[in-house]
Amino acid sequence: MSDALTPDDRLEIRELFARWSRAEDTGASEDWAALFTEDGRCSNGRGETMRGHAELLRNSQERWRKATARRSVHWMGEAVIDPAEDGARARHTSMLIETVDGGGYRIRSLSERTYDVCRPADAWLIRSREFRRLPASED
Repeated sequence: MSDALTPDDRLEIRELFARWSRAEDTGASEDWAALFTEDGRCSNGRGETMRGHAELLRNSQERWRKATARRSVHWMGEAVIDPAEDGARARHTSMLIETVDGGGYRIRSLSERTYDVCRPADAWLIRSREFRRLPASED
């Protein structure tokens, strides 16, 4: 890969993140796991790291069985995407928003995510995702 990303590359990488949120928020575990390379890895908010397709798939399926997952959605801020030696690195802020009893919503958590993505064939895939929970304000 060259040091430059084309406008199409950037658009496709943003689409990859949109598919991530949609799959995770609808319980489409197969679709979610397919967004990773075969040896991809993903850290989560509990400090765990999943590695490889089977573990990613299993974790997504287990997550969706929890009521909290089914009443939550992810909002992802715009990604800053930079070329990397063998693909791209993207960073963005994300909110986990959940419905509350009686109606309405609340922000459950705020995090910073860093993705290493590559294009081994005809589509961009996630090689790794790092997760860092942002602290709540003490004001």
